[in-house]
Amino acid sequence: MGNSVDNHYATSWRTTSVRRAGIQSIARRAARNAWLRLRSWLDTRNDPTFLRCLACHYVFDDQRTEFLQLIRMLKNLGQFVDTETCLAMAEGTAKIDGRYFHLSFDDGFKNVITNALPILMEERVPMMLFVPTDWIGADWEKASYFSREVAEYRDVVEMASWNDLQQMVANGFEVGSHTKTHVRLSTLSGNNEHLIDELKGAKDEIEKRLGLRCTSIAYPYGKPGDYDSATLEQARKAGYRAGFGIHRGTVVGGTTPLMLIPRHHFEAEWPTCQVRYFANGNMEDYWNKKVAGIGM
Repeated sequence: MGNSVDNHYATSWRTTSVRRAGIQSIARRAARNAWLRLRSWLDTRNDPTFLRCLACHYVFDDQRTEFLQLIRMLKNLGQFVDTETCLAMAEGTAKIDGRYFHLSFDDGFKNVITNALPILMEERVPMMLFVPTDWIGADWEKASYFSREVAEYRDVVEMASWNDLQQMVANGFEVGSHTKTHVRLSTLSGNNEHLIDELKGAKDEIEKRLGLRCTSIAYPYGKPGDYDSATLEQARKAGYRAGFGIHRGTVVGGTTPLMLIPRHHFEAEWPTCQVRYFANGNMEDYWNKKVAGIGM
């Protein structure tokens, strides 16, 4: 359908990224943001060594400046490493002898290619994009369904194409799996055939299309309860080396399970003080207890 007046793609987070929510949800979010702002002002945490993985979803046209500022702030806190280095540190074969970050994006939106990549290239920051393969190259109608019904945004966000991903890989960035359809994997525990198809099908498609090995997956939605022990077992059998969630935590070399790597979530519109607060490792203990119940 293209970018007609009626079937446009979103360019601004202000009209897009706010999830559908009622008054109570908006009030809770405002209260949480105020609480986090206060906590960030009082934050004195300054770990000498760490490895923390960070996860985003989008960078809209009106967020380039804010995203650049956040990346530069994070570079002042630590050094960004690629996925191979991150996993070697997690396995304990490489030392975590400084302050390190690993950056990834989920969902495969085209604005990551057009807006985030030029900044990351200029700042020399590596990144992995986790993509749901069935939605890559989606036309407007299909992108509309994914944006509004799956991701629950207010407007339609354009998906990257396979050519976009090929160019991304050619520029030294990485692509990982986000399953085929962005399904909540814990709902497939009783259906091994479907679960295997979501995991291995996405891996095989990425490898075929991009001519590279796909050894990492980010679990859709990413919280404990969105994946389970069956997910982890089948992901290993499918040939994945590592699985990433979105739960706050620090990677501990030789201890953190490679199929349960934590990631601190943030987005470009978040206040710098809040992103710094989480990047410093705050609020990790709660999620560590949640994840401990999943098992390996």
